[in-house]
Amino acid sequence: LKFDIMRIRRYLRFKRGEISNRTLQFSDFQAFIGIKQLEFLDTLNRKRAEKAEKLKLLLNPSIQTQSTVPNSNPVYSFFLLFAQNREKVVKKLISKGIDVDIGFMANCTPLVEKGRRYPSLEWVEQNSLLIRLRHSLSIKDIYCIADILNDIL
Repeated sequence: LKFDIMRIRRYLRFKRGEISNRTLQFSDFQAFIGIKQLEFLDTLNRKRAEKAEKLKLLLNPSIQTQSTVPNSNPVYSFFLLFAQNREKVVKKLISKGIDVDIGFMANCTPLVEKGRRYPSLEWVEQNSLLIRLRHSLSIKDIYCIADILNDIL
């Protein structure tokens, strides 16, 4: 973090609730912290996106992954895959040490429209699984995950 220590010292001298016409307002300090945090999050998101792209390239073309909208910027906290016999696949992935989840992809249609069915949403709910893509994964980890997925799927 690069910052001016004098501005920090001036901030620390402010009395709580003081309204001032000084060059550093309380909101300046908050904005500084917020901008630094957003820059850090952008860095993490960029790392996960690079790992997701590498993983996509390493997977067999027959493995169905989530498509992305052109010019979008997905954060890839999770990497979405679709698999037949999802429960068996999840058990195998967990036994190989792959961090996988199925809990987020739920068909919420019955909450909104009772009696109406959407087969495509039901299919996604029954066949989706999410691989957690941590920013700390190494390229070696990505190759290992791809090899395991290619063997299982």
